[in-house]
Amino acid sequence: MITLAIQSKNMDDILDITLSRNIKRIGNLFSPWVITEEGMPEIEVAKKYNVPYFCHPFKSPKGNFMKEAAFNAFFNSNIYDKTQPICSLDNDIIFPTNMGDIINPFIEQINTEEGALWGILRRQLDDIKKVDNYNTSESIRELKFVDVMPQVWGYFQMFLPKSIGRKNPYNEFYEINKEGRLNPDGEIRLNFRVERMMKINSIHIGKTEQNWFGRVSERIITN
Repeated sequence: MITLAIQSKNMDDILDITLSRNIKRIGNLFSPWVITEEGMPEIEVAKKYNVPYFCHPFKSPKGNFMKEAAFNAFFNSNIYDKTQPICSLDNDIIFPTNMGDIINPFIEQINTEEGALWGILRRQLDDIKKVDNYNTSESIRELKFVDVMPQVWGYFQMFLPKSIGRKNPYNEFYEINKEGRLNPDGEIRLNFRVERMMKINSIHIGKTEQNWFGRVSERIITN
């Protein structure tokens, strides 16, 4: 079973939209967890959908916002099966219906191939009111890609825990890319032998590249 670690801080409105759909679509192949901080409204969302939650500060050793710090703490805990794959998932991603069935053909390879980092495609949905118009992987293909050149970025990064050759999957000391932005999900990719992009289409809701350093986007109103 794949441990699905969904990181979310002060984005409960988005998490409610995505989690309510994803838990119906993942089948028995995923075990979802909400990763958040103490006192965050995400805890109530997790309880609403009977999903366990794990709390840890979203801060780097230097004190800046770092959701990956919470993932690292979860990764090093003993509350999930470390012999099975783990997936870091952003809270603004919605899977296609029957995600469990769609990913099933890859499971044997995912469970056995060490040194592989797995990803899925993401496409942009600007109008959240139309979220249920795009349910299948085929219908999601009507939307535009978020990434010009799809790669295994941090919105969905899945791997075997034993494949990572260090205690913390996401390094606390990040390189700065040429645009001057922290790029933790790019740095982790250097630790894998191969990347496997599955031709599975997912939905990204909300604006891109907006909440990398904590929430700045407006709350989503669906009524």
